[in-house]
Amino acid sequence: MNCLHQVIDQIKRTGYAHHIQRLMILSNFSLIAGFTPQQVENWFHAVFIDAYDWVMQTNVIGMGLFADGGLLASKPYASSANYVNRMSDYCQNCRYHPKNRTGEDACPFNFFYWDFLHRHRAKLQSQGRMSFILKNLDKMSDVS
Repeated sequence: MNCLHQVIDQIKRTGYAHHIQRLMILSNFSLIAGFTPQQVENWFHAVFIDAYDWVMQTNVIGMGLFADGGLLASKPYASSANYVNRMSDYCQNCRYHPKNRTGEDACPFNFFYWDFLHRHRAKLQSQGRMSFILKNLDKMSDVS
């Protein structure tokens, strides 16, 4: 995945990534893939030169991973490849296609996003801003 490759490579070289890269790529992928929030926060602390507790708690645990139960953010900051494609140029040089939901060339962000919604549907239903997205999930067949 070009987006993860580019951001992680930048972090390895500089110890830094822009807030949007941290939120849109790293935290989003960690959230939808089901990574353990504390382990993700620990990794952020280890790799970023500006990793202060007050930033990591709010930005990673609260906003990025929605691990505070919705106290900071009104809905999870989760997205499919479509959002990554619209908001960045990472998808242009990626072997995966952001519009494909299935198949060998489908971007893994798509699978993980829809799977995340399916896995957490019961909790997300109470988030008013999620109703439209969950209706799209209902239109899909064979979500598991």
